[in-house]
Amino acid sequence: SIYYEYIQRSLALYADQEQKKIFDKIISEELNLLDPLKGHPFIEYTNYRNFNYLPELFKNYYQAKQTWIKKKFYQKEKSNGKIKTIIKLPDDCVPYLDKKIGKNNFFDISCYLSKINKQIVDLPTDLFDKSISESLKIKSTGSEAIKYNIAIKKLYGTLDKLQEFHSHKRCYTFFDKSIVIDPRMNRKLKTEIEALAKEISIEKKEKSNKYFDQGYSLQRVKQKIHQLVTHNERHIRQLIEQDIILHLHLPSEYKISHLSDVKDSMNQPMSLSIEIAGKKISATRKRKLYALLNYLRDDRRLPTIFSYIEKSEFSYDEVVELLESYNQFRIWLFEKVFLLEKKINLNKNRIIELHKQNYPNSDNIKHDSYLNLLVEQNVISIQEKALMKTIRDKLSHNEFPDIQLPQTNDPINDIKKMYSDLLDKVNEWIA
Repeated sequence: SIYYEYIQRSLALYADQEQKKIFDKIISEELNLLDPLKGHPFIEYTNYRNFNYLPELFKNYYQAKQTWIKKKFYQKEKSNGKIKTIIKLPDDCVPYLDKKIGKNNFFDISCYLSKINKQIVDLPTDLFDKSISESLKIKSTGSEAIKYNIAIKKLYGTLDKLQEFHSHKRCYTFFDKSIVIDPRMNRKLKTEIEALAKEISIEKKEKSNKYFDQGYSLQRVKQKIHQLVTHNERHIRQLIEQDIILHLHLPSEYKISHLSDVKDSMNQPMSLSIEIAGKKISATRKRKLYALLNYLRDDRRLPTIFSYIEKSEFSYDEVVELLESYNQFRIWLFEKVFLLEKKINLNKNRIIELHKQNYPNSDNIKHDSYLNLLVEQNVISIQEKALMKTIRDKLSHNEFPDIQLPQTNDPINDIKKMYSDLLDKVNEWIA
């Protein structure tokens, strides 16, 4: 929402009185967060108008939040002659999910799970050991089948066939002492840990007996080092195994014999393209950036923008430039909208009357009420008011207005000019 951006900006510059007023207007008038029934649960208790600097506001906000949580969710009950503090959901609070599924009682997790789509769950990897072993043509020996991680080791063998960073040295530090793990040295991790643990425990014992007495025994130090090192090394091994499994599933066109060839292959250029609203967007990037264009599929602005443009093919850089132009237009428009409301606010009483006529149940004065005043004063026509409202509303939802506009190569600047011409008419009336 555009309000989120303006709130963030006004908070960042809260020491500036003008920005503070903008924040207050959005909180109290635009979003109506001070409403005791529909607004924010505790922001009215922060007394934010009394503070001039953001740290003071934040400190008071979190204090108000803590007080609200304590009063709302922590309740004292008497049980067996003793007063206990329990945490429970208040009777007047119904979780959002309960409201969504139309229930008025407390949240029922089993009912909720029965109404949503089933989610993907993690399965134990050993479930597929037999199939993976067979696909890798590793024969079982003895009474138990070879597990997939052993099969992978047999298939790949040395570190030379893995990616370069898999064999990088790792350095761990304990009590100002360091241990370096070099996978290429093929030394047992247990030997490294025992040597370092013995050195640390002896040094601590010599410096002061209190360290030794408080738990810095040889066994204790070995446990601490082992926990940290093995946790990290286990995670690295899991990542290596995941990379290997993915490599086995790579299409043949990648032509990667071993994981050590991945870096060069991923840096090779490749052509990327997607189609949105009948327009083709293309780019040439490194193979590792294959998903570069995917985020554009969900962009709500592009289909409408493209509908005004005759051109059928765009480069990725052209689309980025087009969206940046839209963002600059959006910033420009809302600066003009807020300035426009500030100037028209001289007739505030009449604006409130017009607002009550159209929105009797809302105390939040909408932009539509300002435009109605301009229509009443014959500054703009009803059609021009509808145009200004459509442009403003669409941009506030990060969309592009769908209005009657001839085919053009620059729809953003064309709409900006239309809105600017209407603003000139309003400014002449205000002057």
